[in-house]
Amino acid sequence: KKISLDKSILSILGYFSEVSNIAAASFSSSIPIILSKSNHSELPKISDNIYLLSTSSEVQARLSAQYAVNILGLNKIAILSPADDINKKYADNFIEELNQLGLNPVTVEWYYGKPENISRQFSAIRKAAWSLIPKEDPNLEYLNMRIDSLDALFDVDVADFIESDDDEDGTMSKKDSLKVNLNTIEAIYIPINKGDLSFIGTQLPMYNLDTKIIGNESWMDLNILSQDIIGPHLQGLTVLSSEYPNYGMTESSDLDRIYSMGYDHSYFVNSIVKLSSMSRRKFKNLLKKGDLYMGASSLIELGGLSNNENKIVRVLEYNKNKMETIGYFNGKELVKNQSSIE
Repeated sequence: KKISLDKSILSILGYFSEVSNIAAASFSSSIPIILSKSNHSELPKISDNIYLLSTSSEVQARLSAQYAVNILGLNKIAILSPADDINKKYADNFIEELNQLGLNPVTVEWYYGKPENISRQFSAIRKAAWSLIPKEDPNLEYLNMRIDSLDALFDVDVADFIESDDDEDGTMSKKDSLKVNLNTIEAIYIPINKGDLSFIGTQLPMYNLDTKIIGNESWMDLNILSQDIIGPHLQGLTVLSSEYPNYGMTESSDLDRIYSMGYDHSYFVNSIVKLSSMSRRKFKNLLKKGDLYMGASSLIELGGLSNNENKIVRVLEYNKNKMETIGYFNGKELVKNQSSIE
């Protein structure tokens, strides 16, 4: 309140806790409150005086679905997601956007807590992948595979086995069937929790799913991705995010991210301050104008009903121990990065 009464101050910019973000959204004042980051995608809708500079979980998830379907042309998409309140929102919004695009997920699998062992979820995804193979697929004979029920052989509900010269009846165990590479699922959307990457990254290759992985920002940890048991199996991983930090400045990827965000967001605000003639009203009008800002690591283009939330993302792809920007996506078109075109 003290800050808002000082007319020489044009706005408040903060990297706040989520409790403070909610408190800011409930504060009635003419001063623009600019939030660097929040997992509560509803805040810009609650108050048109709140400005969210990083894309929310809802925007990231919806744009991820639109990118997968409209840009990549994928339609057989599975989902593996934590079931907690925070990251479940990613999956819920992704599914809702898929439905808006006329698609249903091939399968949706949830896990609780740390994903130290999610073999049940991965087995269910493989079962769904088997079910997508056409019964009259001419490649089945070439691949020396056949699909049948395992009910008579195993006390599990998984239809995975292949023909083998080693067994008289031509069947293999469920363990051996995992050696079959399945590519019938075109993509898996996996919005993991922070800290889950090492668990997911080591288990995913075991299930031989030849598919594109689409993740959230929790995948952007190069220290883990560069590990030999993880990185080679995640080539082509795609993440949609409004920012890509400059890593390696500190010993912590979290500090690198916050530093990069703070630098860009402060630069963005200062660039508007210079044009505002120290008028709070003019400052707000310039904010709502929604011009594209491309910082060193952040990308900002405000949109939405009140032009107060970031609606643009970088399309990042992981290859050869590097996370590179493919282009920029706002739900309408992919503007390719010049370096990726070259």
